[in-house]
Amino acid sequence: MEIGYKPHVIQPELGEQHFDARTYQKAIGSILYAALSTRRDITYATSVLGRYAAQPSTLHWEAVKILLRYLPGTSDYKLTIYDRSLGHD
Repeated sequence: MEIGYKPHVIQPELGEQHFDARTYQKAIGSILYAALSTRRDITYATSVLGRYAAQPSTLHWEAVKILLRYLPGTSDYKLTIYDRSLGHD
């Protein structure tokens, strides 16, 4: 998620438009599954974007697309846990 990203309710006076809620909800649901099972690095961003699933704007959808583009680029990131009892530091 971009530093300083501040999602907000739709502000038509700024030219924001509603986005299809069903499409947005499907995308957030898919990302949420990944966030909870294997990708802890996207959990915060997913929870923030999920707050607007009832009435998403086109700006919220743009943020979801950024998050979806992030996933393939970081698929080789792995969590490494060392066990000191096995002699690892």
